[in-house]
Amino acid sequence: MSATKKALAATLKDISITLHTIGAGLIPRPLKEYNIAKANYFYGKVGKDVKEWLVEIDRIIEANNVAARRRVAVVITHLRDTAVD
Repeated sequence: MSATKKALAATLKDISITLHTIGAGLIPRPLKEYNIAKANYFYGKVGKDVKEWLVEIDRIIEANNVAARRRVAVVITHLRDTAVD
């Protein structure tokens, strides 16, 4: 193999490695979960609308980028007193 062919083969190998490295960075990773927005606790008291509270906590879960597998756990941790039962 001539020197030109060897140099070309080495250059193509370097390009291949570089493209692979760049492509590896494009693999989707789980998004980071935040604790920016704070949710109010739900106590289940008379006169408190659970639907309003669920809408509020849903917005907070979205704002904090909570993973789907953890959403129910987050809601449960915000229930207090009779609402837990």
